[in-house]
Amino acid sequence: MAPNNIEYPQSIAAFPGREAVAKGLDSTVFKNAAAAQRVFRRASEYCAVDMVSLCYGEGKDEGPWTTVGLVTHCYGIYKTLEEWRGRPKAFAGYSQGEFTACAAAGVFEFPEVLGLILRLERILEEDSPADEAMIRVMDLDQKVLRECCQQYQESGKHVYISAYLSDTQNIISGKQPDLQELVQELKKRGARWALPLPVKRGYHSPLCQASAERARKYFQRMRLCSPSNPVYSCYDGHRSTDPIIIRDKLSRQVQHPIHWKALADNCVSDGIQSLIEIGPGCTVSGNTRIANPNIACRWVQTMNEVRCCDAV
Repeated sequence: MAPNNIEYPQSIAAFPGREAVAKGLDSTVFKNAAAAQRVFRRASEYCAVDMVSLCYGEGKDEGPWTTVGLVTHCYGIYKTLEEWRGRPKAFAGYSQGEFTACAAAGVFEFPEVLGLILRLERILEEDSPADEAMIRVMDLDQKVLRECCQQYQESGKHVYISAYLSDTQNIISGKQPDLQELVQELKKRGARWALPLPVKRGYHSPLCQASAERARKYFQRMRLCSPSNPVYSCYDGHRSTDPIIIRDKLSRQVQHPIHWKALADNCVSDGIQSLIEIGPGCTVSGNTRIANPNIACRWVQTMNEVRCCDAV
């Protein structure tokens, strides 16, 4: 095992958002690593639930607890990897994954971050209308996409860019009827694909502003610590070691578009050469390759992948 003061040279640890749960949660790290087991014990005691059953049982919860379980799972893998290989140079998380990044960096105490996530998820669920959606738009110049969204907004339509991934691939949010009308226009303008995402809200857009305002008091109550390493924010793509700045950007994330393209470009400018995605699937890695192919990507979820993940 590597001492805890040894860092991955030029690597960033990144964590996925709620959509990663659909990929399935592999339990081999929990079954084989004491560090992950300690994480699950703390989470279960704090939340007063059996976190192991929540994550790996047959009747997994589909409601607000889903993201709580995902963060516990990913954090357990990270703490195991940290014991084996040391710390990365920096942290980031796509969408809800930034909560895990903040816990891993030490900005928030784990498991207190789980309580924050649960409160936010419940607010989002309570405020959830039945007519919102998100769509990934592919093979359309970002400038054209921005112009179309602006035109539709000026005509009173609820459509927004919610994730800037690359020059030709991005994500939009909005009200279902308005989105469908916009998609038809985007296809006329050259979009090759418009793929609906499996979510119930128009996340990372003004549609979530009321929920963000309700949740603000919970962010303000969080105890803060200086991070061990910088955290890159989805809010603007920039890194910070100031816990207040990190928290405040995170609190605005849900009603603000994700700037993953800017985040990836800033990582390269700062000398980061590789990204290690910690958790199920490879969504963060895929988005990063789209955003900036100069970052080498790999992912770690199983115990075997932890053992094979040499410092890069």
